[in-house]
Formats: sequence, C-alpha cells, structure tokens
Amino acid sequence: MTLNISHVTGSPIVFFSALATGVGWLTLTVGTVLSGFHGLVWWVICYELALYVSILYVLMKATYPDYRLLIQTSLAISITLLTQIIDTHLHVGQSSAKASAGGAIVIVTMQFFWTIVFGSAPDSWIHGAIYGLPSATIANAKYYDKEGAMPLSASYADSHDSVHSGLSSSPLVTETYSPQLQQVYTVSQPSPTTTAPAANQAVALHSYTANPSDPNEISFQKDEILDVLDRRGNWWQARKQDGTIGIVPSNYVSTPTCHEVG
Repeated sequence: MTLNISHVTGSPIVFFSALATGVGWLTLTVGTVLSGFHGLVWWVICYELALYVSILYVLMKATYPDYRLLIQTSLAISITLLTQIIDTHLHVGQSSAKASAGGAIVIVTMQFFWTIVFGSAPDSWIHGAIYGLPSATIANAKYYDKEGAMPLSASYADSHDSVHSGLSSSPLVTETYSPQLQQVYTVSQPSPTTTAPAANQAVALHSYTANPSDPNEISFQKDEILDVLDRRGNWWQARKQDGTIGIVPSNYVSTPTCHEVG
C-alpha cells in the first residue's frame, strides 16, 4: 500500500495536530540552537523527530493498527522527556530558551491529544466530535482498524476497499437461512429407514452405548447405517459414517438379508 496523505488531511483536527507538532518541534530545535544547549536535549530532539515522522508514516500508510501499542508507549516516553526539558529551559533567563520550552509545550499538548484520541474506543464521543459523526453512527461504521482502533477518514475506508478487492474478486458471502432452501435440503436427505443398505452394510436395530472400559467398542444410534468390515463371531468389526472403527454386538444390527426395508 502506497503512502496517502489524505489519511492525515482527511480529518481537520488530526491535520491541525500534526501541523502544530511540526511547528513545535521546529521552535524547540531553533530555540535550543540559539541557547547553546548541549547533551540530553539533542537526544530528545532527535527522538521527537523520529516519533513524529513515524506517526505520519503509519497514518499515511494506513498501518496504524499494527503499531498502536508501540506508538502509545513511544508517546508516553516522549511526554516524560519533554516535561523534563520544559522544566529546565523555563528556568534559564534567555528568551531563546523560553521559546524552546514553548515549542516543547506545544508538542506535549498535541501528544496528549493524540494519546487520548488514539487510545479511545471507536464508538466514543471523542471520535464523534473529531470526525463529525454521532456515536451511534460510529458504532455501526463499516470500517475500523484492527482491534478497535480509530477509523481515520473516508479515504482510509476506500483504501481498505481497494485492498480487499485485490484479494478477492467475489463479494463476501454471508450465511443466511431460507425456509425454502431448508425444505429442499430436508427432502433431499436420504432416510436410513427408506434406503436399502449395501451388502457390506448393516442397520442398527437398537441404540448401543460402548463400554467405557473397552476402547474397542463403539456407540451407535438406532437406524444408523454401519459398514461391516468383519462378521466373525458375536462381535463384528464395523465403521461408522464419521470414520470411527470398532466392534459392535451382532445382535444389535441387521444385515440386508434379514432387515426389511420399509
């Protein structure tokens, strides 16, 4: 799937938060350069850039559900680091340091917003407010990402349509019940009492429950047709229609020669 920027621009609020985050990161970087800071702050700046680009990438790639937990964890780490940077820069007298702290505050605010939005349920009022849909509409929406993450936009659903149409050329078949079809199915089923068994088959005259202490015995129901494999002795070896093989008492079954087909 190719990158599609409409997955970000499709929702004005999501697009604004992405734009504000970019402006905040630029302000943080420029303020840090002008203030001459060194050390941890630059690692945080690089981390914020990587996180920002990664979030935009998975949104435009429509693969956010696959990385939901990773992004949520990364946002929590980011908010912790930026809070420390803000506290440090605000206590420096330089105006550039205060500007960099302001950029960090913008990033943290947007990341709090993303954490709430991406972590909320699809049928919550938050999604309804962002995407202009009532909760009932969202609850019945056709497309959600995996495991209940957010539906991004109409174009996000379109991309799912194109993917699924490439995987299957036929529409999804749902299971339905029709009285007419059920009637035809019932009539077409052969009845054990009206169908004559083959020469190597026998019909159960009575139901029989196998002895639990003898693993060789098998249970069967009255009128059930069994394939007889060995007729020697009082216990015959037989095979049920499901493939189970075992021994059955010969006086509980009837062969075609002595069973009257009704």
